Amino acid sequence: MNKKIESFKDANIVLTNDIKGFDLQEFNFTVIVVDRKSVVYGNVNHPLKVLRDLEKSDLDLKGKIIITFEGFDDDPRDLFEVPEVRRWVS
Repeated sequence: MNKKIESFKDANIVLTNDIKGFDLQEFNFTVIVVDRKSVVYGNVNHPLKVLRDLEKSDLDLKGKIIITFEGFDDDPRDLFEVPEVRRWVS
C-alpha cells in the first residue's frame, strides 16, 4: 500500500496509512482510513498493524485517533446501518 499523507493546516491532522518516519506529536489527530474492500472482506490486518505501531511508539495518543471509512459516500444509510461496517467493527 502506498504511503498517503495529508496535513491539514488548520486542523493539524495527519491522514496516513503508514506511521513510520513521522513525528505524530506535532499533529492533533491521526486518522486511519479503512477502504470499502477491507470492510466488505472483513480485513482488519492493516488498521490493526497501524494501531500496534502506534502503541509501540510510546506516544500519548489517547483520544487522538480517528478511524474512518471510505467508499460508502454513495450509500444513503448511516455507517452504523451498513451490515458490513457493523461486522467489521465488532
